[in-house]
Amino acid sequence: LAGFIEPGSHILDLGCGDGGFIDRMFHQSKVTGVGIDFDLGHVVDCLRKNVPVVQGDVDHGLSLFGDQVFDYAVLDRTLQEVKRPRLVLREALRLARPDGKAE
Repeated sequence: LAGFIEPGSHILDLGCGDGGFIDRMFHQSKVTGVGIDFDLGHVVDCLRKNVPVVQGDVDHGLSLFGDQVFDYAVLDRTLQEVKRPRLVLREALRLARPDGKAE
């Protein structure tokens, strides 16, 4: 997955877990990002790594983010766990630019 993301990009990691992906991408490719996860323990793990994170449930939409503000929206191990996959995919497409270049 990391190979598809251009260095210096800004990503949203939906279901970010402990923030490990964003953290690795920052150190390897200077990628910045925001994670979102429902689990408070995961949020705390992100904060310990200095990974920006929002505690939230992706099944309820992501209206706190504007359209196309991220280069990429990542669903690394999340899609199979959500209850409303169509909504989550629609939101991911709304948040990230189709060409991977946020305005």
